[in-house]
Amino acid sequence: MWKFIKSNEVVLRHVLIWLIFSLASIMQLYYVTESISYRIFIRIGFNIILYYINYLFLVPYILMNKRWLSYIVIILFICFAFTFLFEKIFPIPRRFESLMKAEQFGVLMKDWKGPPKILTHSITFIMNMLLIFIGVSNRIFEEWNQTEKRKKEAEKQKVVDKLEFLKHQINPHFLFNSLNSIYSLTVKKSDKAPEAIITLSDLMRYMLYQTDSEFVPLEKELDYIRNYFELQKLRIANNENVKLKIEGEYSSYKIKPLMLISFVENAFKYGTNNAGETKIDVRVYIEKERLFFFCENNIGVLDQKQESYGIGLKNTRERLDLLYPKQYDLKVQSDKKTYQIELILNLKL
Repeated sequence: MWKFIKSNEVVLRHVLIWLIFSLASIMQLYYVTESISYRIFIRIGFNIILYYINYLFLVPYILMNKRWLSYIVIILFICFAFTFLFEKIFPIPRRFESLMKAEQFGVLMKDWKGPPKILTHSITFIMNMLLIFIGVSNRIFEEWNQTEKRKKEAEKQKVVDKLEFLKHQINPHFLFNSLNSIYSLTVKKSDKAPEAIITLSDLMRYMLYQTDSEFVPLEKELDYIRNYFELQKLRIANNENVKLKIEGEYSSYKIKPLMLISFVENAFKYGTNNAGETKIDVRVYIEKERLFFFCENNIGVLDQKQESYGIGLKNTRERLDLLYPKQYDLKVQSDKKTYQIELILNLKL
């Protein structure tokens, strides 16, 4: 029912306006004459013509183009013309006309000519102007409503375009890092190179065919991180301090795709210190519809020369702001030796 009302909002508003106006006119006529004349329906028909001349043509093409003087002149002319039409060609009997003929009012009532015609004409003119005002208000409201909808659609499309841009930045970054890892294995003529290629194939398949969805199963996203860890560990000789721990029940949850991988990528990129020691500790825990993510790594020479973790961390912050507004808490800490990231993410949006 609500969907029907929203989809037919404009039509229903017009129907309501004319239903109220028609009922008010008929009731007023019945009150003053104790009968309903066919002329009231003719008047209502001309009222509809007056309303939609103003609503469909004068407001959008003259008033909204800021031709104020032209609009005022045309409206006054039309209202005077319709007032003349109503009072001269389709007049409606007034109650005083029937009262004048009542014998109980005596001679004084017979001598009374009724209210001046200028008064009755003024009332009709005011009613026409009121109808014009309703049409102007209705049209301006509808134009404002459409403008707001277009603004929202534009903002929504802007967000979508920005997310796609950020996502496309993530993919090449990941691919280059992975190819560098495989290249290092082939240079060493390692037997692990074929395994690394297969792992990379699985990772790319996930990125190409599943991350276009608005949400992905959290289980698949975590499998993606596991595979990424395995791929990166192949190129690290001493990888005993490269650890990944995932705990909690997560099979029933979903997450926006590629939300955590940038943190992991940067950890591997900067996680080797001056002595060549690699330390990366990533822990993921899911509890009560919240995801707790912790990442700690060494600070290497490359990171000490830069002010940030590069495009990966910046992209992730922006994506969190766009996709999880006020639904996450991100803390980044660093000292001379280690870099830590703590993220708490609400999985129930």
